[in-house]
Formats: sequence, structure tokens, C-alpha cells
Amino acid sequence: MKTSTFTYASRYDGELDVKLDLHVPDSASASSSAPLPVVVWFHGGGLIQGSRNKMPPHIQRAVDRYGIAVVSPDYRLAPQCRAPGILDDVSDLLAFLVDKLPASLPSSAPKLDLDRIVLTGSSAGGWLALLLGLGMCPRTRPELLARVDAIAGIYPITTMDHPFFLEKRVPFLGPLANPPSEFAEYVDPDAPATANTFEDRKRSNFYMHAQREGIFPALLFTDQQRNDEGWLQKTDVPAFVRSSSEAQRKAWPAIYTIHGAPDTAVDVDQSRKLKAALDAVGVPSTYDEVPDKEHLWDGEPPEPFARLLLTTNGTPADLLPLPSSSLIDRTAEFEPQDDMPAFWNFVTGRFSGAPSKI
Repeated sequence: MKTSTFTYASRYDGELDVKLDLHVPDSASASSSAPLPVVVWFHGGGLIQGSRNKMPPHIQRAVDRYGIAVVSPDYRLAPQCRAPGILDDVSDLLAFLVDKLPASLPSSAPKLDLDRIVLTGSSAGGWLALLLGLGMCPRTRPELLARVDAIAGIYPITTMDHPFFLEKRVPFLGPLANPPSEFAEYVDPDAPATANTFEDRKRSNFYMHAQREGIFPALLFTDQQRNDEGWLQKTDVPAFVRSSSEAQRKAWPAIYTIHGAPDTAVDVDQSRKLKAALDAVGVPSTYDEVPDKEHLWDGEPPEPFARLLLTTNGTPADLLPLPSSSLIDRTAEFEPQDDMPAFWNFVTGRFSGAPSKI
């Protein structure tokens, strides 16, 4: 695949550029017979870590396999930017794709089909796909939402108003050796804002720290946003679905989700509650629950767990005794060669008018 990078938003008086990568097939060119279908993939990380650079292998392979364009955007990360600001970023992303990207491409680039966009994402990225595609981002223009043909969430978060995110728990991948003090710079909302943590190895443990401390809502929303402005509820996708009007539901795109039942990073109840809400209001959707898959099963295996336990100066910490549930004993659960056939049957079916055969 061929990759080009664009800045789709500039924040803080130009101090922070928020970028996207556009991936197109190696064989694609301006002379291609038809515009390329467009899939937008939002990365995960609880809205507090992550980067556009970490697309799962099956999405990377899909570019050439299915002849599609994949857009992988960054967005600002909490708590230096709170969730409402992140929703502004994804709204601006959709506007950039439709309003500015075609004119930004060189004359040799393939054309893009921006009338049938599929929004997808992993974990928190799936949450963003749902929030954007269902019209829950306040500044998204209605005429842009009409171009979203489908939403496909991969083990998505659907609400922070849930005991799984409100309470302390053993982190995904096992206990952290890092003391809370080592995450002080990331917890500080006044620290410099960032939209990409690809090169910040220590921040790759921030999600697990947030699980350990039970601080996700406090990171994503200010006290005023939670207590006075109702943002915890405004970003609750199942609750929004249940309270939706018939007119809203008629405008929604097709919806698909897939989730592993034993997920310890995003409880499967997140997807189950969404499916129940959609069923309750009569909205057709497809939900695939996989009985034996942990979070990130479709992605590259993380580094051996001990190597992620970093000291403040970035050198490996001493290896501590780890429980049998740690990554050291669970690497077989991560399957970078998993081609996610059910997911791609849904996605490619939106472009062809009928599910493809993989």
C-alpha cells in the first residue's frame, strides 16, 4: 500500500498539528476505473494513548486485498484535551475528508468515493466511530453525516457510565510495576497536549494505570463537564439509542460490532448493552460475539510484558513476579494473522451491495 500524510486540524494557535494517514493500494492511480471506497479507522487507547501508526495487520492488508482507501487519523488525547474536544477533532476530520482532501491530492492520486464512508475503530476508536456516525458529536454537519454509510466497531467502548470504568480493577495484561507517581505527567491536564504517543513507550501503560486507579471519567471529563454539563451521559451510546427519535434512527447508517467475550480491557457488556438498546428501538444491527478472544486479538502482540514496565528514565524496570494471567502466558491469544472475515464481509458488503465472500 502507498501512504500519504495530511494535517487535518491545527490546534493551540498552530502549536499542535493533528494528522491523518491515507493508505491506498499500490496499484491505484488516477486512471483507476472507479473511485476507491473509503474506510476510516480510529485507533484505540481509551482516548488517553495511541496513534494512527498502529493499524491492525488485517486492516493494513485490506487496502490491497479489497482495493480500498483507509484513513487512519490521530486525535488529541485526554486529559490534556477532554472528550468534548476530541469529538470536535473527529468532526473536523470528517469535514476535512469531504471538503478538503480531494483538492489536496496530487493529480496522479486515485479518486475517493466519499459518498459511502465506513467508520470503524478499535476499542475507544470504535466508540469514536459510533459517536461520530450516530450524530453525537455536536459540531458535525448533517450533510456530512449523510455520507456515512456504516459503522463497524471492533470491541468498542460504548459508555464510560459503567462500573467497568468507574471502579478500580486489575489492569489488562496484569498488575503494573510502575507506581502511580510515574504517570503524574500524563494525568496532569495542564501538561503539553499531544495527538500521538507512538514514540512514548511509557505512556503505552497509561490505559492500564487508569484501570488500576479507576480514573477514566476523571481523565476524559472535567468536574464541570461531568457534574454540570452531563457529558458522561451525552457520550453514553446505548442511552442515546434508547432515547432517540424515529427521525434520528431513520438517518443512521448500518451498524456492526464484534467483541470477545473474555475481554478484560473493554468489558463485553459494552457491546451487549448497545445491541440490546438497538433491538429495543427496532434498529437492525449485526453483533458478533467471539467466545474465546481477548482484547486486541486482531492486533500485533504487545511486547513481552516485563519490557513495558519502565522506570521514569525509560530503562526496563526489574522483572517482578507476574500472575499466570499476564501477557507472558497469553501471547497465543493475539493473532496478527486473523483476517476478521465476519468484519470484512460486513464492510466490503457495504461497497458491493452484497456481502463479499472471503
